[in-house]
Amino acid sequence: MGRALRRVKSRLADQWLGRGAIRFLAGSLVGSSRVGARAMKGEAVCEDGAEADCRARVGVSCTSGASVALAYEVSADEELRGRCWGASPSGVCAFDPELESFSFELADEDGVIAALAVALGCPEQELAGYADETRSDPELHERLTRRVRWRFDFKRHMPIGSRLAWYVTARAVKPEVIVETGVYMGLGSLVLLRALERNAQEGHPGELMSFDASPLSGWLVRDELRGRWRRVIGLTSATLAPALMGRSVGMLVHDTAHTVETQRIEFETALANAGPRLVLVDGSGGYVPTLEELCHEHGGAYHRVLLRSRAHVHPGSEFRFATFQRPS
Repeated sequence: MGRALRRVKSRLADQWLGRGAIRFLAGSLVGSSRVGARAMKGEAVCEDGAEADCRARVGVSCTSGASVALAYEVSADEELRGRCWGASPSGVCAFDPELESFSFELADEDGVIAALAVALGCPEQELAGYADETRSDPELHERLTRRVRWRFDFKRHMPIGSRLAWYVTARAVKPEVIVETGVYMGLGSLVLLRALERNAQEGHPGELMSFDASPLSGWLVRDELRGRWRRVIGLTSATLAPALMGRSVGMLVHDTAHTVETQRIEFETALANAGPRLVLVDGSGGYVPTLEELCHEHGGAYHRVLLRSRAHVHPGSEFRFATFQRPS
């Protein structure tokens, strides 16, 4: 019975996750299998027993007294994608279904706000007020929850995590045009659109231009919120320059392929169409040094803000960005 159940779960996981380095290994009642027993001890379990090569976390989800052990196998050269939150005070660990573009709570929001205030030259209290807006915005909470409630690949609650820095920056800079390269499901787009809506209410209208090769990207954004949103389908190497010609770009968030070539195309196109002030955000977290090099070449200021996660196996990231001022 247990072997048959594992085969079924493996087959379903192969269809859901694809056949790759990450594979759903086992699910069984705790105590009825080696995986379940070891999961109760909080140990990572690899199918071949090579725990040293398995950067996995094992979680236990408890419902009605029955505990299901969940494990992932991750090759040494792959980033951790399947994961489970740290155990709660009750010892229960909830499975996190996200495979990429992680959403998490920030462990030190005050520290993030303080660092952004210094980098952007804005009062800390002002930026803290912008961050507070995200907690009372129904589009980022109740309505977002309703939109994903039937999706098994989403958490019931999606904290905006690192995208809080995007929101606060967009509110502080009040750009005429924000460019987003790489949309995926659209959580970042939604966050930026909410910042633009607030800016418009204060007399600073702006537009979000999002670029992605997939026509299915951005589905998280409700139709009612798309009035300030222009989506462009295609590779940025072909679409970005013509779309930005004659525009006044105040902020660009890069989250497409993290290569020197792609970043050069996107960042330099934004610089060529920059408004009086330009913020360039490196969504790779500094995976390649392109942005730092451009600061030396064009007289920009390079900034790094640590975004640590809270109660999440993903440790967090760095918000790396650069600010440029057009000479008056």
